Amino acid sequence: MNPFTYSYPVKVYFGEKAAAKNLAAELARVGPNVLLAYGGGSIKKNGIYDELIRYGYYRYQADIMIVTVILLVALVMILHLLGSKIALAPDKRK
Repeated sequence: MNPFTYSYPVKVYFGEKAAAKNLAAELARVGPNVLLAYGGGSIKKNGIYDELIRYGYYRYQADIMIVTVILLVALVMILHLLGSKIALAPDKRK
């Protein structure tokens, strides 16, 4: 294995809706990608997991989603075209 450094800083917020209230500031500081490390399922039982997932889901950016959908449709069309060409290539009847 290649050598690497791993840092796992922890900040704990206490109180009702504390995670949702402070999440925007934390994401602005560290970026939009978050790793949730939990065990035993308590994060799901008390609703924090659902709260954080919903926060991320509802913060989508419409312009990025539209470009992504257009690119995915174009990619599917290209793959379909290539697949059709490859499937018809062995057919010598023309």
